[in-house]
Amino acid sequence: PHSHGVDAYTQHQMQVPQGGSGVVRTVMPMPEAVIPPKWLARYEELKWLKKSYEDINEPLKTAKYKQLSAWVRTQKQQYKLLHLGKPNKMRQARVDLLNEIGFEWAEERREKFWHAKYNELVAFHAKNGTTRIPPLVAELQPLHTWVSLQRRMLKRHREGKPTKLTQERIRLLDALGLESHIRAKTTWMDRFMELKRYKDEHGDCNVPQKWKENPSLGRWVDSQKTQHKRLYDGKPTHMTIERIQLLVSIGFDWRRG
Repeated sequence: PHSHGVDAYTQHQMQVPQGGSGVVRTVMPMPEAVIPPKWLARYEELKWLKKSYEDINEPLKTAKYKQLSAWVRTQKQQYKLLHLGKPNKMRQARVDLLNEIGFEWAEERREKFWHAKYNELVAFHAKNGTTRIPPLVAELQPLHTWVSLQRRMLKRHREGKPTKLTQERIRLLDALGLESHIRAKTTWMDRFMELKRYKDEHGDCNVPQKWKENPSLGRWVDSQKTQHKRLYDGKPTHMTIERIQLLVSIGFDWRRG
């Protein structure tokens, strides 16, 4: 029968000689470790918390569960040391108990987070046809930060430098056409995506020149009208037919307000 008090993997047989007769007898060693009552008490507290909350990370952030939160961090640290082959207090029986209640080890949580962000990027790409996330749209800032980090790691990988990106992650990012480097300067497409978002929220593309939430976008919209006029006046301009088509596709109003 399974016992919480001992490590099952230590209960292996040992062969030792019996006296000087050369006869070998089989003995069972004493259990290597007994799980301390304090550890079991914290474990039961965590088990109860997981039954009571869909996401235990929220209550673990509160002062009420400060000690339990510290204990959870310790388990993750000890587990990491165990897998690095360094001295630790983690035993298989404890690992088994924590796995029974779906304990999230650090690597598993990071893996879930990465794939959640990747799926957000997939959805954004499907809707907008680009992986360039506008940096000034508040609700997209977490995704923009994550994508920027992936770009930096891809760049390091392609320079032959060490990175945390696995081959599978590189394959997934390449499948979306994520560039390892783009100019730090805000591009025309970045502004266009900001304008598209504005249109989705406000119903038109008439961004005020002094719009407090994003003054740069208001100035950019006015500049497109100026560049458009220069094109049809036969003057030097940055406006292209492709850009005109993109702006027309979202109902851009070329009239100056």
